[in-house]
Amino acid sequence: MLFGLESRYLFDPVTGIFALILALKVMVDSLMWIWEPSFKREHPVLFDYLHIIAAVVAAIVLPHGKQALFSWFILGEPVVGYTELYLLSAGLCGTTVAALELWSRYSGRQHGVIQEILEAAIATRAMIPIFAGMNALQEEIEYRGVTLSALLHVTYSPSNEKPLIDPYSSNTMFACAFQGVLFGLDHYLSGFPSGVSGLVLTSGWGVALGLLNCFSGGMLLSYMVHVVADAMIGFLVLRHAKQQKD
Repeated sequence: MLFGLESRYLFDPVTGIFALILALKVMVDSLMWIWEPSFKREHPVLFDYLHIIAAVVAAIVLPHGKQALFSWFILGEPVVGYTELYLLSAGLCGTTVAALELWSRYSGRQHGVIQEILEAAIATRAMIPIFAGMNALQEEIEYRGVTLSALLHVTYSPSNEKPLIDPYSSNTMFACAFQGVLFGLDHYLSGFPSGVSGLVLTSGWGVALGLLNCFSGGMLLSYMVHVVADAMIGFLVLRHAKQQKD
């Protein structure tokens, strides 16, 4: 594994560093199942963002790093037409909203641990856009940014500073599937949705967002879809809280 990371770094320092950060994150997340350090309990937010901070710093200082970092937040050179991309994004938004509503009903409005956590974070409907924007940004950088970048084979054209990705390659399919499953596992215990059904839904959704990212050439559309999803989650959480009070 270390030899593979070293070869990846020599070939492309940006993806090599991202791959190392991803490997360390997966290792640390695995350890958290059996050991929780005091640092995590005392500084949970900082602990959760450490790998993202490291990735951003690495991207700034490494060759082609700024291009890779910038590509996360743009709509790049799409593989299909813009109309198709917008229709696909709109369809994914509609499917996502419907799936979240159905899961909420299927669970009997018992959303698990995440209900209490989000109730404390989203006190009013005015807080929903803030929660949706911030949470979507954090998760998109982590999964469609750091993780996907670590797995994709990326090339750079001398005449174009944007990373070039073949969305139809087996590497792209594997990368999208892998980051999607990691995304699902991260939501298994305390996500919305959670549990086995939540694992299946969030994994599939993560794969879809990864493919949307690759086909659109940037993170903009996947981020917008994610914001819609998180806004719906905020609405469902507050609705359940109101029903409990009534």
